Amino acid sequence: MLKTIRNRPGPPLRRLAIIGGRLEDDNRDVYREMRRLSEGRILIFPTASSEPYEVGEETQEAFQIHGFECDVAHLSSENAHEAAFDQALIDQVEAYGSVYFTGGDQAKIFQALVQNGAETPLLKSIRAMFAAGGLLAGSSAGAAIMSKSMIMGGTSFEAIASGVSPSPDVPGLLLGKGLGFFKRGLVDQHFIKRGRLARLVVALANSNQRCGFGIDENTALFVEGSTARVIGEYGMFFIDMKNAEVDLENRTFDNIRVDYLDDGDVMDLERFSTKPSESKRKVKKDDIAYTAPAKSPRNAFGAYALYDLIARLVLGDTKTYNKDELVAIDPKSRVATSVSLERVKRKSRCYVSTPSAGMRITAVNLVASMKREVLDPETVQARLGRGARTLGLDVTGRSRILLLGSSPIYYQPEKQRELLEYVDGPVGVIGAASFEARRAAADHVNFFVQNG
Repeated sequence: MLKTIRNRPGPPLRRLAIIGGRLEDDNRDVYREMRRLSEGRILIFPTASSEPYEVGEETQEAFQIHGFECDVAHLSSENAHEAAFDQALIDQVEAYGSVYFTGGDQAKIFQALVQNGAETPLLKSIRAMFAAGGLLAGSSAGAAIMSKSMIMGGTSFEAIASGVSPSPDVPGLLLGKGLGFFKRGLVDQHFIKRGRLARLVVALANSNQRCGFGIDENTALFVEGSTARVIGEYGMFFIDMKNAEVDLENRTFDNIRVDYLDDGDVMDLERFSTKPSESKRKVKKDDIAYTAPAKSPRNAFGAYALYDLIARLVLGDTKTYNKDELVAIDPKSRVATSVSLERVKRKSRCYVSTPSAGMRITAVNLVASMKREVLDPETVQARLGRGARTLGLDVTGRSRILLLGSSPIYYQPEKQRELLEYVDGPVGVIGAASFEARRAAADHVNFFVQNG
């Protein structure tokens, strides 16, 4: 007998936990929400992993730490021809009433559950469980399988430089069929960390889908019926191609709607409208930290580059700074890509909150464009050479640079002493890179003053 979520009128809500990868064992908020939606019972499928038994045990231990009753379903590429038809495994899905797919290679999940072009009995039992109100959860590869079309491989640069690839042996974006549990659009994961905006846009344009959901690491999109909520370390980019102007041949895209939903933000999946969390407020004059684009070149597909650009626009002075761009250049192919984001007057909305852990941001109705061009060799060298600048200053024997992974003034006394050994004479503080520039600058000024 399938477990059905009770105490709600009408048919059961469809429940999804779409996790962007690298789910940390100490992410209590994500595990807590999965436990609520699954009623504390879940069956783990490490099918995507190259080491399914080891990953299965590790994942089971993590779930048990967070109070789950769980077990591991031993379905792998090696035993799928038997296991996907095994009545005992099917009964296990029905008994637990919720399932979780780990990361790895999403193709392995699809190939195990769809054989010879037909859905296996195991997949049918998972669909029945999902329809009955059970939670379908997955991280990384386990997230990728959820949409109708599935991104199977390729970087943003490969997608914009080469388009869709016909096979894994040819550079480009790999697209395939997903399992179609999530009906609202195309899912991508590790999104901000791996700079995947271009590959999601190219995938949407080539799969004839309107909406993309790019979820970052250690972050989840929880779906209950037509309501989606973001919970996690970072957030999710929502990409809407409804009014986009697309040139597939040249791979240029204009007028793309971009929302950034942060921890606690909610989206109505019927209207694709974003509602910031109750902790958020509209950006105030005192929040403004930027009045112009950054002077240094930034890689459009670099880790967290897109998030940093969004943050700058959210905290930007709209009178002088409402548009910015990132650029990526591949010297070998001489392909250059520019990604621009614009905060549009009376259309875009930006919100912030300032918890003790640091500023959080939300952006709604920004407009993005992405353009591709092939440069001549001289232009490539000229553009790449822009990064080697001294801003008019001569480097001398006394010139020093100290590179720190993070500022030591808050929690690292031993590093504070080391920093002070390098400081000689007057000190100027520039807090521009911080989300809370004024406070960060003031903290550093106070630190140096207190230390003479």
